This record gives sequence, C-alpha cells and structure tokens, in this order.
Amino acid sequence: MEKSKELSDHPKSCMNKALDDELVFVLLARDPFTPSVIMEWVKQSYSTQPMEKLIDAISMAKDMSVQLNDEGFRMRVKLSKKIKAS
Repeated sequence: MEKSKELSDHPKSCMNKALDDELVFVLLARDPFTPSVIMEWVKQSYSTQPMEKLIDAISMAKDMSVQLNDEGFRMRVKLSKKIKAS
C-alpha cells in the first residue's frame, strides 16, 4: 500500500490494524530483497492466512518489483537520499 494510504484511515491499513504498542516492521520497494521476503511470507503463511490476503501480498511483491525497476522511481530515491544528506 502506498505510504499516504497506509497512514490514512484506509480500511486495509496495517498501521490502523496494529495495536498502539505493537511493534511493526516496514519493507520498502527500494529494497531489492523486499519482493522475495514477501513471497517467503506467502509460502510460510499459506495454511494460516486467508487467500485474499495471500493474493494481495503476491500482487504487492510484483508491484514493488516493477517499481524498483522503474528508472524514474530509482532517480527519485537517489534524489531523496541526497536531499536528506545535505
């Protein structure tokens, strides 16, 4: 889910589902390992999670892979790192 939706009142937001004191871990599309981490979660969760959630995770892994391979996205990531470093 896009950051803006995740931080909103979107009904599928993991942040909204998390308890106030619950630890969370964020995977970003810019990390080349993210799609494989998601797919490993799908494999490990196949018998315990609803099919809709598994399908959403597979779709997200694919979308993140596409985004990471987009030149425009990679340029925005590099630019944001330079801005934060200065």
